[in-house]
Amino acid sequence: MSTTNDETGEIENSVHLTLNDFDLETGESINPCVAGPNMNIFRFGRKSTTFQVPKSCLEETKKHGRKSSISNKRTYSVANKKDIINLKEAIILGYNKTSHRMFFIPSLFMFPQLSAAILIVTEILLHIWAHRRNSKNTNDCIYYRSPLHALTSQFCGRCRQTMIQETVSELHDKRLRKYKSLWRYVSRSIG
Repeated sequence: MSTTNDETGEIENSVHLTLNDFDLETGESINPCVAGPNMNIFRFGRKSTTFQVPKSCLEETKKHGRKSSISNKRTYSVANKKDIINLKEAIILGYNKTSHRMFFIPSLFMFPQLSAAILIVTEILLHIWAHRRNSKNTNDCIYYRSPLHALTSQFCGRCRQTMIQETVSELHDKRLRKYKSLWRYVSRSIG
């Protein structure tokens, strides 16, 4: 006897199977009455029920003569609502419009040579600092670089030496792989 599911429209068999009808290790049917030679697909009948959230999850036990909700207990307010609204307004309007750093921008255009000299000295100091940190660093995942490393590494002796060493080691590795492949070919041909 088969019935149709109102929700999905599937045809469900009314045969209720239990775990005792199947081998737990392979999943094959043990009971020959349940699985015939042509029956490969089993449909498990299920009782349709409406889902209800348990009352214990909605409300905690009575404490001090009143019920308290879990959602109210786990909600923590970090800031006051008025502070958040004021912060949003400040972000939209542009916070701290009159900053003293704004006076630095015209000086970049008025004294470009001084600005360039300060920038070059700062970059050189940061590049030297990065080399010192990398020499003391023991973690392989961390590598310090200065902000303009691509530019300053062209003029740094240590950086150029490491770049040349990497290219030479790649050439040697390529030559070694070629030598090993030829040696394998010769040894296969002889043997």
